[in-house]
Amino acid sequence: MNPSSIFKISYAKAAIRARCALEQQHWAEAENLVADPGVQPQVAAISHWAAALGAAHTGNRQAARQHAEQVRRLSSELQEKGEVYWAQQVAIQGEEAGGWVAFAEHRTYDALRLLKMAADHEDATEKHPVTPGAVRPARELLGDLLMEMHEPKEALIAYQQVLSVAPGRRNATRGVVEAERANDK
Repeated sequence: MNPSSIFKISYAKAAIRARCALEQQHWAEAENLVADPGVQPQVAAISHWAAALGAAHTGNRQAARQHAEQVRRLSSELQEKGEVYWAQQVAIQGEEAGGWVAFAEHRTYDALRLLKMAADHEDATEKHPVTPGAVRPARELLGDLLMEMHEPKEALIAYQQVLSVAPGRRNATRGVVEAERANDK
């Protein structure tokens, strides 16, 4: 099999595992995701990113920090190899993971700053053909954070922005409903 096909299969496998756990908010399952041996750094980053989000949500701050740090290391490794696109994509995942780690550590200012930065960076990035969309959009993760912070008006805006680019996304649609309900209280 040629390297391009191997990459596409590895990427899809990691993305599907992460997406299934994260979309369903199966945080313990996400926390336990492990990269397959020998995969490219940008593929391994998906598993570490999902594990960081899962660990942050289950309260395992140490594991969340370790996985977030691994994502940052993988981004640096890609940058050193001259793989700018993938380094940027993994850096966005690092910002997302770092944001949820900060929230788990009760550093809400840092959490909000990192997730806003991730959302802005993701919005400004063209997607690679093998990545038709983010596993979980950064702006959707920002909406989730804003709901956790009891900021439903701002969360509603974030979710609506997601739906403007990805109509019908389940979690963004659910987020809109929950944010609207919270705003009506």
